[in-house]
Amino acid sequence: MEFSYKHLLRSGHTKQLYMLPDLYDLVYCGYPGDVEFYRKHAYKKLTLYLGVGTGRIFQKIAVDNSDIIGIDSSANMKESFDLRFPHLSNRLVKCDFSVFEAVHKYDVIIAPFSFFNQFSKREVIRFLRKARLLLKTGGKIVTDFYSPFSNPINKISEIKNKKISGKKLEIIYLYDHVQQKLSEFVLMKSRKNVCSRLDLFTYYPNEIRELLQESGFKKIRMMGDYKSGSLTIHSKLITVEALK
Repeated sequence: MEFSYKHLLRSGHTKQLYMLPDLYDLVYCGYPGDVEFYRKHAYKKLTLYLGVGTGRIFQKIAVDNSDIIGIDSSANMKESFDLRFPHLSNRLVKCDFSVFEAVHKYDVIIAPFSFFNQFSKREVIRFLRKARLLLKTGGKIVTDFYSPFSNPINKISEIKNKKISGKKLEIIYLYDHVQQKLSEFVLMKSRKNVCSRLDLFTYYPNEIRELLQESGFKKIRMMGDYKSGSLTIHSKLITVEALK
């Protein structure tokens, strides 16, 4: 199975996952309860959403929140979002958060679906410090990280075969223990094989707390699910709320 990945990697045919919105939606369809969790935190609040993607969560929040603005740095994701939700296209800004210029401060900043796992510690601190500057006094950031306890990081590599919506997928996980970086390659088997890559940095609870504290946040709360459950080694994700 692994040979299919090797020849694709050598030929340079892999694409960053954010260039393939349809494949992203197929493989990364979210966790149960994530929409309700973020919708609750953003309800009737001036909200900035980091990493909107194809809009699965954003469009649900926007139903009862006319004061939400989203950011995404991917042109492909922005194009997909505009096609799906043309009535919301003016509320999604295509740019990198590091250069985003806000006209006012926000009540809450949300960053769903392991947004910060995409970045190194230095980048996370830079983004968190900017997020803090964009929040009102007493404002909060709400996000989640994938759990290092429930993901395939004890092995150097792991291969899985899945069938989703009738499509055959082969997924390989490669973990770099030195950098704490998980690389996921998804091969969609068809006449024209498509292979995507997603790199995610792994953060343990104590590291997440240190990142937030170093960025100036206070009253940090970490939970093990979207229902405020306790964080344990069996948690599939880490949800975080931190006040400015």
